[in-house]
Parts: sequence; C-alpha cells; structure tokens
Amino acid sequence: LGLTIIAYSPLAQGILSGRFHDDPSQVARLPGPRKRLAAFSRRGLERARPLVEALREIAKEYDATPSQVALNWLIHFHGDRVVVIPGASRVSQMEDNLGALHFTLSQEHLARLDETSSQFKA
Repeated sequence: LGLTIIAYSPLAQGILSGRFHDDPSQVARLPGPRKRLAAFSRRGLERARPLVEALREIAKEYDATPSQVALNWLIHFHGDRVVVIPGASRVSQMEDNLGALHFTLSQEHLARLDETSSQFKA
C-alpha cells in the first residue's frame, strides 16, 4: 500500500539486546508493568533466543552490539517504509543506538534476520 510505519519498540523492550538472556534476574528489577509481559517470561525469553543468538553472531562480524544489528536490520531491510525510533533511558543506550548507523548489513545477514525474526513475536 506504500505506507510508512514507525517501528514501535524496535528492540522489543530491550529483549533483543540479549541482556535478559544473560541475566534473567534483571527482569524482576524492571520498573513498571513491563516485567509482567509474556515476552519477559521464561518461555517468552526462550522463544526470542534464536533471534538473539543470530543478532550476537552477526554483531561479532561487524564489531557491533546485538542492539545495533537489530536496528540496522530495520533501517536497511525495509528502506523508507519503516522509521526506527529506539528509546533510551541512559546516554550509553543512545550512543549504542547511534552505532547502528556506522555499518550496513550484507544481503545475506538481512535475509537471515528476516527469516529468524519471523518466528519471534514480542
């Protein structure tokens, strides 16, 4: 239809950073109701694991973070049809987000993330 969309929560509330997979106890320390979302349950994190692992593997090749790879995928895979507005509650998160603009994923990596992400619903 030629519509442009704004990617709401392009990092799936931080799940795609991998931090909750590294230390699931961080979920309990989240402020507000986010910690009660199904995506933050043990089962939800396990569903996201294949995508987080793919992001980590690809990130190593670009000397980037999983979050940067996720944002880069959204920026480049969908072109002008998707506007990515990631949130940040700390300066370090904003700086990490900006790092997504310093590289371009290969077509192979874009396709891999498209396939892997189709299995994940936050």
